[in-house]
Amino acid sequence: MYGTSMMGLLGGGIGVLTRSLDFGSGNNRYLSISQANFDYTSLNKDTVAFAGTFNISNFGSGKNILQKSPSTSSSEFDITVQSDGRITFSAYSGTPGSPWFLTSPASVATAGVWNAYLIYFDRTNGTSNNRIRMWVNNTEVTDRTNYTAPSGSLATSGGAVRYGYDDSQELDGLLYSPAVFSNYLPSTSEIFNGTSGDVKSFLGITGLHSLLDTLGGVVTHDNVLAASWTNTNGVTASITLP
Repeated sequence: MYGTSMMGLLGGGIGVLTRSLDFGSGNNRYLSISQANFDYTSLNKDTVAFAGTFNISNFGSGKNILQKSPSTSSSEFDITVQSDGRITFSAYSGTPGSPWFLTSPASVATAGVWNAYLIYFDRTNGTSNNRIRMWVNNTEVTDRTNYTAPSGSLATSGGAVRYGYDDSQELDGLLYSPAVFSNYLPSTSEIFNGTSGDVKSFLGITGLHSLLDTLGGVVTHDNVLAASWTNTNGVTASITLP
């Protein structure tokens, strides 16, 4: 269901996170969690949303934000910033190599500043163009030149969820308040704090399934999930914020 500002007691700017995640430069730093510990079975994979904000100084050959079950041919979900500032969200059908995706026009994301994102995956939506929707800095990507609407079933593989991981497109930058929502599509007013790349507190939003909140400077702490994430190659907490 679509969000209508159901923030709860901890939302609306209260409980704003005090650290971002610093993936450094090089060394393939990333955070991961197993499918079981992510509680993937309870995630409504037909109605899921992704939100957060990133600051990457150079997009290079592309930077990966999130992958579920990393694979070049069958990631269930993937968010990647392309070298020219395009943002691609993709999800894979049961046929490897045949993704559903939405890619924004070039320069939607800007290197060296915060870029806040909200992405809907709404596989069964009756309007084909609304099955994947994307906002960057509170502006919706309406161009459907590079879009393949979801149809059929989502791929399944049992692999991990990872932030910042890709063999050749590691994040190499900052990520703040990365979150996943299940069975609820938050409104833009719940996510964006203006148009400058800042986001509101996600605490208390309906459907919050996972939120890396860096509580106490601990980069592996999730505000919702019972288990902690695994830190590979030294992701750190940073006081640099949106």
